[in-house]
Amino acid sequence: RIHALKLLAFFLEECRSFFKNDVSALVLLRRVVFTSFIHSAITAVPAVFKTMFRLHEILWVQYRQYLKFEIGVLLDIGMVGLLQSQFCTPPQKVDLLEGLMQMFRNKAAL
Repeated sequence: RIHALKLLAFFLEECRSFFKNDVSALVLLRRVVFTSFIHSAITAVPAVFKTMFRLHEILWVQYRQYLKFEIGVLLDIGMVGLLQSQFCTPPQKVDLLEGLMQMFRNKAAL
């Protein structure tokens, strides 16, 4: 699972122009990849959690203008939901808050 997520991260980083220029590719990203990503985002496995968060950072930085709604759903359901969950461990909450602080440090990105 970790290797597949790392491969997806590599693919998203390297193929950004493909998704920018092809509407059907962006629809595929929204409907197939992003749906699977949201399903996999909530996990108790620390290595998978960190890899998922790295993937979320890539989406925030490189795809935010194309996937505003989807990234917002992930923030709301995934990240805020994890912070409120009794099943999320304290170290995961710390990692999550640190990652969110890094993402939102640049006020222009909001």
